[in-house]
Amino acid sequence: MPKADEVLQLQDDITREVTGDAEDLAKQIFPTRGPDVSRVSNESLDRVYRQKYEAQDRQWLQQEARRDPDQFLKVVERIGVTLPDTSVPGEIHPAPDAAAIQPPQPQLPPGPLPMAAQQLPPPLAPAAQLPLPAVPQMPAPPPPTVPTVPQLI
Repeated sequence: MPKADEVLQLQDDITREVTGDAEDLAKQIFPTRGPDVSRVSNESLDRVYRQKYEAQDRQWLQQEARRDPDQFLKVVERIGVTLPDTSVPGEIHPAPDAAAIQPPQPQLPPGPLPMAAQQLPPPLAPAAQLPLPAVPQMPAPPPPTVPTVPQLI
């Protein structure tokens, strides 16, 4: 069983080896940078965003927000732009109507139906369309009788 200091030494050796080879391996795997990958300083990125905001280029700004939302929010915060509040004050979203929500109906697989499925009864109508059964009227029960207790003298 290796000692703890031997394990630490082995970890350090592996880390140095991987760190030393990382750049060469990256160049072999990604020989050229794609047109959409480049290093841009924060200052130049801030400048481009300011220009797009001043030109009111909503399409470009929305595309950037979808492409990298974290970067978009960081740049917007750095250049001091306040994003509009999209919520309407006092707006209450009603809950969906429970009657409008229908559960999905199960689908049978394509092809011939098995015998059990061919003999199933038709599906029941929704509960809202079924007539309510008549409730029989029962006569009211007689009032309870109170037994009389003879008095002893």
